[in-house]
Amino acid sequence: MATEEKSTSEIIQKETEMDQVPIDRTPTSIIHGHNSKIRCFFVDDEFIYSGSFGKQIMKYRVSDSIKVWTKETPSYIFYLKTHLGDLYSSGSDIRCFNAQNGELIWSFKGDWDGYIFTFVIHNNKFYTGGKDTYIREYNFKKDGLSYISKQKNAGRVWSLEIFNDMLYSGFSDGNVKEWNLNSGLRLNRTIKCHSLGVWCIEMYEGKMITCSKDCSIKKWDINAGKELEKWEGHKQPIISSHIYNNILFTGGDGGTGFAWDLKTGKCLHKFEAEVKIWAVGATKQRLYLGTTTKKIFEYDISNLFRQKSLIKDLDQLYLRHENCDLEIATLGGKIPIHTQFVNFRLRIKDIQAYNGFFRYKKHEDVDNFFEWVYTGVSFHLRTIQEMIREMGQNQFDSINGIENLKHDLEALYHNEDSKDFTIISESKPIKVHKIILMARSDLYRGMFLSVNDDSNKVNDYSGKQFKTVNALVRYLYFDKLDNDLDNSVINELLDAESYYQLSENSNLSTEIQRLKSGKRY
Repeated sequence: MATEEKSTSEIIQKETEMDQVPIDRTPTSIIHGHNSKIRCFFVDDEFIYSGSFGKQIMKYRVSDSIKVWTKETPSYIFYLKTHLGDLYSSGSDIRCFNAQNGELIWSFKGDWDGYIFTFVIHNNKFYTGGKDTYIREYNFKKDGLSYISKQKNAGRVWSLEIFNDMLYSGFSDGNVKEWNLNSGLRLNRTIKCHSLGVWCIEMYEGKMITCSKDCSIKKWDINAGKELEKWEGHKQPIISSHIYNNILFTGGDGGTGFAWDLKTGKCLHKFEAEVKIWAVGATKQRLYLGTTTKKIFEYDISNLFRQKSLIKDLDQLYLRHENCDLEIATLGGKIPIHTQFVNFRLRIKDIQAYNGFFRYKKHEDVDNFFEWVYTGVSFHLRTIQEMIREMGQNQFDSINGIENLKHDLEALYHNEDSKDFTIISESKPIKVHKIILMARSDLYRGMFLSVNDDSNKVNDYSGKQFKTVNALVRYLYFDKLDNDLDNSVINELLDAESYYQLSENSNLSTEIQRLKSGKRY
């Protein structure tokens, strides 16, 4: 039990420290209109649909948060989803609306007792789950539903999701059941996922994500039914979730929402709504939180994606251990590092002076320490703080977090004496730090690694003007484009992501669109 408590405390500590992605805590707008608690969202690129316990469904434009229509219904609204241009809702009945104008197309009341909490549509079938513990299967047609079968379960059905012709259902007893849809509604297996109910199920890259009343989030290998990761931070039951652009957003009874990087499992940000968050949705780099105060809070989360791209590139630089010039010995092995970058980040003259210190530390602890040095974030901040103290240093607060990482990269860019490579563009030199550009551009990485003389110079053959190449280099350090770039530079940067082979984490195209739209930081 002691080990488990330590792990949880480290994760919560990590989440608190990670809450440094610079997102304005003040909502960009507060959307009014509902007369009761907001229970659910469905969002797409153009519209957000919200359902409430005030028996209302509302449609808003994403671009300006203006309400398009309101629909009064006879029931609480627990779930919303669009399909082939229509909007479907569940509560005491199932309803189908014209998503464009809100007109009711049909309604259906089955033999269930109480409310339908969730539903999914798959291969002309409609599956429901709710309060009375049954999962029901219906033929789905444009003009309504017709009953096929039902399966009784031990607990209330809180969540449903489809993956590879399998239906996954989350229950109030903490179990998830897998149903084979190719042979009717046939139970394959039951997976014990949580100690309390599974409110939300999401599918991501062949993995299952479960969010629970026990306040935890878990990632699962579906084929093996094996838990891969457990993420903690919520202190009250998790009620809602949504995946957008490789980020899982969660909200719950504690009035706190979280943004989790699905690639790394790290918490990117914590949102405080101070009231229960029963609905979350994200689109167009906006986050929506539906609360029990009848209000929808909208946040600009564009900065979240900019910082994520920088962290991932530097994390990959560390994990590749490429072009390193020093190996740090530990109790369990050796860790290659880039001495110049590490020295700069730790504010020390020579990391080699600490070789004796690291030699008697666990390999895993030292590995976590250097990954933190490269990225500014970690799951294991308590261990890292202790190592910093043992090193006789006091620079933890000035290194930790994304904002400090950004500050250091900007300072490194302006440190001309430490630059070790030169790019020639239109016969003009641009001095750079090799490891920064290698981390962010596969083209530059290949060019730098191919240099086999002492010149430490490469030519840029893109045909782009000097000021465009210089603007790109600044972006690779700052993770944002300068506000004062002229149109000729912006236009030349349009194909830069592909030409320079920037990583999949790049947000350069988003930055270009920002400048084209006239938005300035």
